Amino acid sequence: MDNEFMHIRCGAHIIDLIVSEGMKEVHESNVKIQSAVRLLRSSPSRPLSFKRSHEEMSLKMIDYIVDGHNIEIGSDCPMKKKV
Repeated sequence: MDNEFMHIRCGAHIIDLIVSEGMKEVHESNVKIQSAVRLLRSSPSRPLSFKRSHEEMSLKMIDYIVDGHNIEIGSDCPMKKKV
């Protein structure tokens, strides 16, 4: 009877280790994305400059709403393809 509960705790620990390792791998990407968003939001002219550069390169922009904010990204964005 004691072993039955030990297996459940062990399974939960294994899942926790897997999730923790996965979070370590995506943490660096999240930090880079947060920095890019802060840079774009730090000045009113930066989003306009970003949009203008996309238009100059003839890239189509797609509107998204994230955390109540309307953002635009290029349709060729790799994250768009993975979603």
